[in-house]
Amino acid sequence: MLRSFVILLLFASVTSSSQTYYVDGINGQNSNNGLSLLTPWKTIQKACNSATPGSTVLIRGGIYYETINVGVSGLENQEILFTSFPGESAIIDGADANDTALLRISDHGYLIFADLEFRNLYTNNAKGISIESVAQPVDRIVLKHVSVHHIGWTSNTTALPVYGNNALGIVARGYNSLTNLTIDGCEIYNNTLGYSEAVSLNGNINVFTISNSIIHDNSNIGIDVAGNYGVCANPANDHARNGTIRGNTCYRNISPGAIAAGIYVDGGQSVIIERNQSYENGWGIEVGCEQNGETHGIIVKNNIIFNNRNSGLSVGGYNVSTTGVVTGSVFRNNTFFQNNSLANGMGEISLTKAINCVFENNLFYTSSQNVLLNAANISPQDDIYLNYNCWYTPVNNPNNIVVHWKTLTFTTFSEYKAWTQQESHSTFINPSLNNPALPAPDVCPQNVSYCINHGDPATSVPPDETDFVGNPRIINSVIDMGAEEALNSLGTTISDKPTASVWPNPFRQSVTIRCENDCTDSEISLYDIAGKVIRKNKMTSNEISINRDGIQSGMYLYKIARGSDVLASGRLIAE
Repeated sequence: MLRSFVILLLFASVTSSSQTYYVDGINGQNSNNGLSLLTPWKTIQKACNSATPGSTVLIRGGIYYETINVGVSGLENQEILFTSFPGESAIIDGADANDTALLRISDHGYLIFADLEFRNLYTNNAKGISIESVAQPVDRIVLKHVSVHHIGWTSNTTALPVYGNNALGIVARGYNSLTNLTIDGCEIYNNTLGYSEAVSLNGNINVFTISNSIIHDNSNIGIDVAGNYGVCANPANDHARNGTIRGNTCYRNISPGAIAAGIYVDGGQSVIIERNQSYENGWGIEVGCEQNGETHGIIVKNNIIFNNRNSGLSVGGYNVSTTGVVTGSVFRNNTFFQNNSLANGMGEISLTKAINCVFENNLFYTSSQNVLLNAANISPQDDIYLNYNCWYTPVNNPNNIVVHWKTLTFTTFSEYKAWTQQESHSTFINPSLNNPALPAPDVCPQNVSYCINHGDPATSVPPDETDFVGNPRIINSVIDMGAEEALNSLGTTISDKPTASVWPNPFRQSVTIRCENDCTDSEISLYDIAGKVIRKNKMTSNEISINRDGIQSGMYLYKIARGSDVLASGRLIAE
């Protein structure tokens, strides 16, 4: 009951019109005007054909046997909110479905769907929620506190799929431009996916967030951010990009016929994967590239990854018949604990076709195999940098480890470092975790841990970055190894900083930032997603315009500060 009320409060400022419509599957009639509890519409489809910009549609609790095709759009700052009536639960059930999607949004935008349940649709190519931009651009779709479950290409959960057997929990396809997609606080589970994914973003999708969601017990990949598949006719835009995957929990996403990752980026670009927990999947997190082209600019940081069947982290294109390669990506400050439960020699990291990738400040605690990593004998595999990592095995013996490095196998940590010229500042040592035991380890280092203040001293982070649990990412000027920063020396608390108004965002030539507080005599700093300062300007008033000159396409973070006092921070997208 409380959550429904909170949803209305969250979007009250977004849906600026006071108009409210009502849907009641038992007492409603579509011939009604829908304007009161006494004159509600009967179907959600009627609401999705009739709601006006800025309005709210309250759906009375109960089961609605509908497939819904949205026929309306909101406007900027006048989104349409569709949500369950406070204290009740509206369920869309596919038992009598006449379509392959329970909710289909095609070429419509400025829409919010919140506090709704989608379930029980079994047919090949079934979709719980389908979002597409086909004939025109689509902007601002929000899914908030939505659950999607029991969607499948078959209802037989033990059936082995063949190519062409597909189902998806939530899918977004950018044939045209699709911008500002948000999936937050959702649960996607118990879906029989065949060769598809629980949450899938593909094609020309620019600026997205998948956050605070639980994706579990699906029969293939949990979250998939893709590109290079020809969804968008312009190859330059055929990538889901400038996105954030944050604060999700992904577990038991297992394919019967392949290795399914909890989180997978395959052809995406400029994506931040942070503060997620991924366990008991095929891979924990995979950054790959199956098609011709690149997966580029992926930042994987502050995640906890444990007890996955194969490696905790898989990086690289693996298909020798394509040019697919991972480039320019960073994997730092993650904690890996006893992955590769299949004990097939994959270790904590699997590395294939990758160029210019950095692995640093990570904490690795292996399984009893004592296998650290597996770098396949495949090309290209250039400019790979591993350093400032903490490695440990349960036998606590650096002379009893295994590293598969192309055609070589090393059995001591010192030999591995010497021959590969990697890990010069890395160490093999017990990280002193709170509770290093499956099935629910507590991988926070104790105050005596070597990992504290032993990350790369040169590591800088964006102004709003926190560790896995939301604490400041750097304390005492040097970052810790692993996903959690020790707080033993922290004497103050950090509060969330307000964001400023930013327009246009994304921007092409210039962007204007207006601070919500008094920002005179302050300084604005612009950071790239690796935390490097690329521009600084003085603020003489509450508003500043920044020219695009010299700023490449991608995601950037800004911080407005007066001395040590941060006044505002947020992110920008340069198209």
